[in-house]
Amino acid sequence: MNQSESLAIESESNYEESRRVALRKMRQLAGGLLLLMTFIFIITTLSISRLQITGHHFLTYLRAFAEAAMVGGIADWFAVTALFRHPLGLPIPHTAIIPTKQAAIGDSLGNFVENKFLTPEILEKKLGNLEITKKLEEWLAVPSNTALIAENIAQIIPALLNSLDDDDVRRFIEINIFEKLQGNEVASVAGNLLTILTSNKKHDDLFNELMRIVDKLVEENKDTIRKKIKEESPWFIPKFVNETVSKKIIDNVDKTIDAAAQDPNHPLRKRFYLIVEQFINDLRTSPEFHARIDDIKNELLKNPIVQSYMNQVWADLKKYILENIADPESSMRKQIHESIYAFCEELIKDETLRQKISNWVYNTILNLANKYRHEIGRIISDTMKGWAPDRMTNELELYVGKDLQYIRISGTLVGGTVGFLIHALTHIFEIIFG
Repeated sequence: MNQSESLAIESESNYEESRRVALRKMRQLAGGLLLLMTFIFIITTLSISRLQITGHHFLTYLRAFAEAAMVGGIADWFAVTALFRHPLGLPIPHTAIIPTKQAAIGDSLGNFVENKFLTPEILEKKLGNLEITKKLEEWLAVPSNTALIAENIAQIIPALLNSLDDDDVRRFIEINIFEKLQGNEVASVAGNLLTILTSNKKHDDLFNELMRIVDKLVEENKDTIRKKIKEESPWFIPKFVNETVSKKIIDNVDKTIDAAAQDPNHPLRKRFYLIVEQFINDLRTSPEFHARIDDIKNELLKNPIVQSYMNQVWADLKKYILENIADPESSMRKQIHESIYAFCEELIKDETLRQKISNWVYNTILNLANKYRHEIGRIISDTMKGWAPDRMTNELELYVGKDLQYIRISGTLVGGTVGFLIHALTHIFEIIFG
């Protein structure tokens, strides 16, 4: 598990814990308010009885308020509790609605999402109002967003590499490189490849490069050539003769190299072409050449050093990528940033490309939703059905229970207000119709 996944899990855990704390506080508030009303009812009742109050004293109004508030609070407590469990653990009919109706709730929710959110008509309207192309242009115009894309890619690469099993990769290399190389005729493939590479005299560049290398070698080894000529010549040959011969040889080699490099019809160039063509022809058609190349290939593939090297290639490549991608200043990171930035700049300039991407996103979402909306609804339904009743109750109560506690508080206060009003109206009627 990488650091980002750990942080995501920790964040989710903290979020759930905060909801539990909020739910507990709201329960305490609602319960505390109900206890307060009960306490007021008891105190006012005892006071009225002790003081032998008759008629409509202010304590009778307060008792009427507390009495009705208790009724309202208890009624709403029962209603809220009955959604999730049996009140006081008693198996009262039509209580513990969520756990007993779990399957039906799962089916209803899955059907609701499938038919009220994921239909083509609804999605077409929503996607049409999104103005994907315009939003994409505006978003990409912010440099920090392109940097964010590059940074996310740089974070995905290590996660992807670390998710691969090294032994599986090594087996893949062995199967797809070693075994296929052993079963293929390397000579024919190489011959066909060289035919393509040398078509239309593309090997002119190769010949010119060879001439440049030879010229450089001669230039760097003039002293060695002179020394070798002197050592190989008889003792009686004068020194100036050896130097003259050395100079002539070096000058002629230089002239030949220059002439071959500049003259497209030079005999040396033509001879090089013939050698290359003969080599390619042998690679493609000669059985003896095929057998020789295959023997060399098989010897190389069976060599323990080569096999060890190929097995180590993945480990070295993985290590190289991980080390470079981890360094914010590495060339790999810079290349990713530059590539993403260049692509985004081009995308901002090219309205046609943006529109194509917008159409692709639009059509892809519609096609996927239309193709899989039933499966999405079924996943929701099956997931909820698969939960243990206690888990479903806890999950739903965690997300809506806090708000439901407001119903208990409102029921207590509204009930008290209604009781107060009824008591006041009773007093008024008694006065009027006394």
